[in-house]
Amino acid sequence: MWTLCTVLAVVASWTADVGLGRYSTILASGVLYVMGCALAAVSAIPGKESPHTYFVAVMAVLPLATAGIKANISNFGADQYDANNPAQAAAQEKFFSVFYCSINLGAALAYGFFTTFASSGGLGVPKPWGYAVAYGAMAVCMMIAVCVYRTGRRGYKVHPLQKRSALASLLGCLYDAAAQGG
Repeated sequence: MWTLCTVLAVVASWTADVGLGRYSTILASGVLYVMGCALAAVSAIPGKESPHTYFVAVMAVLPLATAGIKANISNFGADQYDANNPAQAAAQEKFFSVFYCSINLGAALAYGFFTTFASSGGLGVPKPWGYAVAYGAMAVCMMIAVCVYRTGRRGYKVHPLQKRSALASLLGCLYDAAAQGG
């Protein structure tokens, strides 16, 4: 799934650059992530399992949502600060320290707790319900994150869309170089 997320990040970057903007791309990706987790949870309910739906949720919806967030969240965070202002440069450094600490904490929780919980149950959840409850919990957590993100909208700096994406510029340069034989 990591490779799929990485490849789809190119599409998500383009969407943010010339389509929806970073804020809207992240918001839409967050909502899509909630839907993917909820779909995976429902498709893993014991007695009502749907392998096809689960596969679509975890191999299509979640990678697309993850790509939309991963490709844009760091840039969106950086957009909130003026790096030429020393106070804002220090605030930006603090933001990224907290941001990356949160990512690592989330990864540890996901791989250390949720994978074990999903496959073995626990905390009063029987093993057959592990995947449904784990994905359901992740859907709820992401829904809270999306709501918090949305409530801050008025305070965010949002940059205008670009006329041409960085990817289109790169491909244009490569084409020109190839056409000139260089």
